Amino acid sequence: HKAMTEVELQGIEVMRAITQAVRNAQSVNSPATGASGTSLSLAISTSSKNPTVFDLSGGKTRIKDWSGSAIELNSDQVEISNLSFKNMSAVSAPGSIRVSFDINYINPGNKAELNYSKTYVDTASIPQ
Repeated sequence: HKAMTEVELQGIEVMRAITQAVRNAQSVNSPATGASGTSLSLAISTSSKNPTVFDLSGGKTRIKDWSGSAIELNSDQVEISNLSFKNMSAVSAPGSIRVSFDINYINPGNKAELNYSKTYVDTASIPQ
């Protein structure tokens, strides 16, 4: 249960951080409407957090705003891959982003009982 619990908790937390940021944003800088990308840039009303960028580096999902360095959102116990952001926004709407990623438990001993991975997909919209 250790691997499953870690993957579930971290996956939920990473997705929550991203979708909450989208819901608090003013608009989407990138990817462009209809496009997909491996990073997400959001326009935020608070100048110290504008822009807020999510990306993937070395199995870590990161958040960065203009005033600081990147902060890793997941621990060393899991690895995230295939992070993707699709801008599903309608032309006249403020923004809607579909987020997807795979997360797996890091299992250096290759024990069968610790093999666990999951795909997360969710959509968040900027309120009008």
